[in-house]
Amino acid sequence: MKKSDIKIIPAYGLHYANQASDENLMDQLEHGGISLFEKNSAMLEKIGTKVYAQGKWSVPMIIEHLIDAERVFQYRALRFARQDKTPLSGFDEDMWAAVSKANDRSLKDLLNEYRAVRQSTFLLFKTFDKDQFFFSGTANGQESSVIALGFMMIGHAVHHYKVVEERYFGLV
Repeated sequence: MKKSDIKIIPAYGLHYANQASDENLMDQLEHGGISLFEKNSAMLEKIGTKVYAQGKWSVPMIIEHLIDAERVFQYRALRFARQDKTPLSGFDEDMWAAVSKANDRSLKDLLNEYRAVRQSTFLLFKTFDKDQFFFSGTANGQESSVIALGFMMIGHAVHHYKVVEERYFGLV
């Protein structure tokens, strides 16, 4: 499955999916996006909980957000793959980040959890057959397919890493 195979994707997910390459989904899903944070953990440690502007999320909060969002997208993918047509609600990412207590956790702990969640995503997606990748459902008022959610998870991490690199690396 490649990104170019996506037929159904929510408008908000297009930007994220476009951050992923058009290589095989399963090849990317194992490490896609996450490896950027892992490779640059020394720099992320130096940044700590600094923010580039008032009201912005810290790096730990960004990583916690990626973990939370991946769990939500994983759940959506499971529901859609099982052909559950019950519309799913969205979530308030700012509220979740504000109460996450991510700044009280170590970077190592957050990255370990993120890696575990991604491994769970990878194992879940391995259970889907070709047809299930193209099943779809409604979440947050928009239709999405399982394959789109997979590429969105990869691209979501790449998107946030680019923000960290552009706006946070200069803080050290």
